[in-house]
Parts: sequence; structure tokens; C-alpha cells
Amino acid sequence: MRRLVILGSGWGGFEVLRNIDRRAYEVVVVSPSTCVGTLEFRCVTEPIRRIAPNIKYHQAFCTDVDFENDRLTAHSALELEEHAAQFTLEYDRLIIASGATSNTFGIPGVSEHAFFLKDISDARNIRHRVLECFEHAMQPETPDTEKRRLLHFAIVGGGPTGVEFAAELHDFVKDDMGRIYPSLCDYVRITVYDVGQRILGSFDEKLGKYAADRFAREGIRVEVGTGVSKVDKKWIVLTTGKTVPVGMIVWATGLAPTMFSKNLACKHDQSTGRLVTDDKLRLFNPAGQVLENVYALGDCGMIDTMQLPCTAQVAKQQAQYLSRVLNAHAKNLKPTSGADRFVFNPLGTMAYIGGWKAVADMKIPSKGHPEQKVSGRLAWLVWRSAYFSMAVSVKNKILIPMYWFLTWIFGRDISKI
Repeated sequence: MRRLVILGSGWGGFEVLRNIDRRAYEVVVVSPSTCVGTLEFRCVTEPIRRIAPNIKYHQAFCTDVDFENDRLTAHSALELEEHAAQFTLEYDRLIIASGATSNTFGIPGVSEHAFFLKDISDARNIRHRVLECFEHAMQPETPDTEKRRLLHFAIVGGGPTGVEFAAELHDFVKDDMGRIYPSLCDYVRITVYDVGQRILGSFDEKLGKYAADRFAREGIRVEVGTGVSKVDKKWIVLTTGKTVPVGMIVWATGLAPTMFSKNLACKHDQSTGRLVTDDKLRLFNPAGQVLENVYALGDCGMIDTMQLPCTAQVAKQQAQYLSRVLNAHAKNLKPTSGADRFVFNPLGTMAYIGGWKAVADMKIPSKGHPEQKVSGRLAWLVWRSAYFSMAVSVKNKILIPMYWFLTWIFGRDISKI
């Protein structure tokens, strides 16, 4: 039986795991995370071992791949790095779906002082910091100037991630923190900074304006054409030279390749550093030759003939395509018509903008239907439905609407767990 090794357990790696014929391959997953992300806080992860109990799984970091000898090196993620157990794995086919990291652009202080939006630990840290800011502001000796600093939440990046976080934070402060800390409501400020000329730059211009207008009505400040040149624990310096006091800064400016991806002996894109693949998702060696049995998908890779966004939608479609191809190869069959190369079918993009409203730039893949630009409550229903559909297990499909209902009735959880 041929061994298939999957590096990573995000949307791409996990979708391969769900669709691959495990009777035809000995499947081995190497990932520092034991779960794949979905949506709500208490049902935000899906345990890999429960979803696919008949695979081999190693909670570890892959550190190197020997493409010539079809062998990789990894070390355990359960121990301190200097004492981590190291091991090697041979493979017949390798899928690299190791994702990406937040792009700091080398700006001083970002890595040390900013909060990111990559995994559940980031979400916990952000919630704890918000609660700490409110508690510090409630101390009797805290002056008004310090209260304004503590309760100024800055989000850098006006794309879908930054906009959705700003909207969720505003809802959290308005609906929940406002009831508990009513005396602090007037001190709270939320500001979104973006170097572009408008937020949601990848959306239709009218949808971007709709989101900006709503933010303005709700008191969320948007500063476009403005970047950040330095970050400290208590302040940020804008590219205009202005120093702005902040209680928390959230960095949502895009993605960069991980150190593991950078160090692989294969072809990289010169501008982004991502792994370059052909339209069958196969890697190239440094000489430009195709590695027939090594694939990359999701945020860590990019196809040399097309530019695709770094989204779960792309990773999922790539994983489904690659699973079909590998399953056909295992049966010595030629891939079905249309499966000989990857073709992305864009379904559109959506973003929550607060107050049970959203914007959706949808593309309906059928003749006679133009692109749909939807905003408001209808877009929110589409957004919620799409997120619900991304739940993997039946258990989470039940838990997610249950927690949505509980949050609607009783408010969000503000305990420090």
C-alpha cells in the first residue's frame, strides 16, 4: 500500500483527509494541531482522530523534506524544542498543506506587541486582552486619559478579516460589555487602518462603501491611505508620523510563508515567497522540473499560471480536486474529464459588518445569472448559512446553531477561561 503523507490539518489538509480513499493509501498526517478549525468558540475545532480514526497521526512540526529520497524530518510538538524527539518518515506521495503565517512586513514591534487572527489561541488571547482593558479602566485610580488609551482598539488591515473582527468587536462591546461596564461606553473607540483607498478593496465598490457607511454610523473609525510604521505595547506610530495610544492592536494585513516553506529546496515565488506549483498542484524543484509525487495546496502554495486568493474556499476546492486525482491514480484510472488540471470555481466573498448585517459579492456558476451584490440582512443570512455549512461533524452542526441561539438570548461569554 502506498503511503500518503499530509503536512498540515487546516482546511486543505483536512479536506484531503476526508475525501482520499484510505483503503488505497496508508495515510499519515503530520501537524502541530490535533484539530481543524470551524466556527464557534466552543465548537471551533474538529478532532482529527475522531473524524478519521484509521489513520496515523503525529502531532509534530515538519522541519525538512528530502525530495530526492522521498523522506521528511519532523520533531514532536509536545516537548520543548531543544528536547523534542526527532523522527523521519518516508513517503510515496506528499501533500504540503502547512498554511501560512501573519505578514508583519518587518515592521518593528508587530511580532512582540500585536495580536493576530490565525487560530483559537489567538482568539482566546484577544478576548482576555479586551476584558483586561475594561478591568484596568474600571480601577478607581485610572485617569481619563489612560481609560481612553486602554479602550482604544486598533485593527490594522481593512480586508474581510479586519472588517469582520472590527464588526464583531463592536457588537461585543455594544451588546455585552456595555451592559456590564456602562460607565466606560463613552471611552471606547475602534479604529481600522488600511493603506488602501477603501476597506474591502477586493469587493465591489458599492459594497465597500456600504460597509464604510455602516461603520461610520456605528462609530467605528476608518482611516484609509494610512499605514503603521512602528508598534509598541501602548502606542502605534502611523506612516504620517502621528503617535496613537492604544490598548490593543490586532494585525490583519495578510499572510506570509512560514519558515518551513521558505527553507524547502523547491521553487518559490520571488514576490510572495510561496511554493510554486503547476496547474496539477505539483511542486517544481529549484531547476524548474516537476516533482511528480509532491503537491502543495492552500495558503502555502500558488499556481504558476493563475492568481488565487488565500481563502478556505480555494484550499477546499484544491483538496477535492487532488483527492479525485489521487484516488484515480490508486486505481490505475485516468482522471475524469476536467480533472486533469485544477480549475477554480469562485463562489464569491462575504464579510460580516455588524448588527446582523453583511456584504456578499457572490458569483453564481450557471448561465444567465449575473454576479449578485447583496448587502444587509439578506447577506447576513447568506453569510451565516455559508459558515454553518462549513461545520464538519453532525455534532458541531447541532452545537453551532445552539450556541448562536444562546448568545442571542443571554449574550456572549465574558469569562476568562
